[in-house]
Amino acid sequence: MSWLNGKTILISGISSGIGKAFAQKFIKDYDCTVYGIARNQEKILKFKEELGEKAANLKEFFLFDVSVESNWQNLAQVLINKNISIDIVINCAGFLPPFKKFENVSGDTMKRVLDVDFFSCVYSVKHLLPLVKKSETPAIINVSSSAALATFAGISGYSAAKAALKQFTLSLAEEYRGEIYFGCICPGFTETNIFTDHDIIDKERKFISKISSSCDKIVGKSIKRIKKKKTLSVIGYDAKLMNFFYKLMPITTAKIITSILRKSKFEMFGDI
Repeated sequence: MSWLNGKTILISGISSGIGKAFAQKFIKDYDCTVYGIARNQEKILKFKEELGEKAANLKEFFLFDVSVESNWQNLAQVLINKNISIDIVINCAGFLPPFKKFENVSGDTMKRVLDVDFFSCVYSVKHLLPLVKKSETPAIINVSSSAALATFAGISGYSAAKAALKQFTLSLAEEYRGEIYFGCICPGFTETNIFTDHDIIDKERKFISKISSSCDKIVGKSIKRIKKKKTLSVIGYDAKLMNFFYKLMPITTAKIITSILRKSKFEMFGDI
């Protein structure tokens, strides 16, 4: 038996990608009750159907934009009014804008990536922490990225947001050590729909798929770390390589990664 068995978990970004994989794993392998946050009702209803006899474990879902603080305030009030207890919160929602030099990134895009990838987690923790603290096994896990470990040209906003999320989570882990488990997960390239807003040709899509790990693999390894209540988890061979070399030679590593992407001649990296 794991401390995760039978827990009540709230997961953002549950309709696809890592969030969906987390929900599926916790429901099927740990008999958890899951509440979800998403923006696409059609996708989450389809996911509920896919759960089959376990569909009842996906108790309820909430449709809102995670980047708006008032939505988190309202959610907290709804949970209180319905007397819903939450043991674990997992923040998975994320937004990766197209790769571009900073001067070609609009102010709206920069704000959007910071709001979704960083501030949404700040709002989540701020408004749900009082509820989670009531659990016997309180835990909040934020999904960051390998971009928080090693950066390169073209992802200034995304890298900044994910690095801020990592440091935010590690700081909270220290503040609440012994009271609440805070975990930060930094996965490498993962087969998700995070490239939805990118204009990618088939050749580039195949390349991304080739270097990416499946959501199930990333989530499986992440849960093993969560079981042990690890504060920082670097998941995926590419994330581990980036983390290792960036610690040894940060400037050189950033140059090498950028050079490789430019030499690839892929259109998606054409503006870096």
